[in-house]
Amino acid sequence: MDSPQRTYGQLASAAIVIAWGTWFVGMMLSRIIRNDEYVTFIGVIALLGSGLIALQHYRSTFHANLSAACFCMVLTCCSAVFFTVIFLIFMFMMAYQFFTKLALPPLNRLGLTLVFLAVVISIARSNLRWWLELKQWQEEKGDLLPTHRFTLQEVFLLTLCVGIALGVARFYSSY
Repeated sequence: MDSPQRTYGQLASAAIVIAWGTWFVGMMLSRIIRNDEYVTFIGVIALLGSGLIALQHYRSTFHANLSAACFCMVLTCCSAVFFTVIFLIFMFMMAYQFFTKLALPPLNRLGLTLVFLAVVISIARSNLRWWLELKQWQEEKGDLLPTHRFTLQEVFLLTLCVGIALGVARFYSSY
């Protein structure tokens, strides 16, 4: 065994982040085609960013790359803190609306926000545990053996992700 064992939580969080990145790349591809140069510039930046996040998460999980694991851990922990602050602001706004107007705020938005926050926090926790495990493995047993080559199966998976992203782009470009 040349790297630590991945948990089901780590595999699930990697699948969620990679699927989100693929979907977001497709969304940005559908927006880049517009005539507005500012939307195109922001679309290209977001396209590269979400593709980089998905690639780093893949390298962290399936290639046991310590630097990619550190990148994913920092990014998801910062995102978890950011979305927790947004959730608390949202809660204060709903409490203010309830106490000033004595009307029950819409609970479907609160539930959806809470589910999203729970997913982000669980992904951050999973990435933190994976980074700590890789770091401990490296300290105990020496350097990890990262593979710099992609297998044929990984190339097929990348082709599938590109196809899905183009399909999402085609779907959303018709709106």
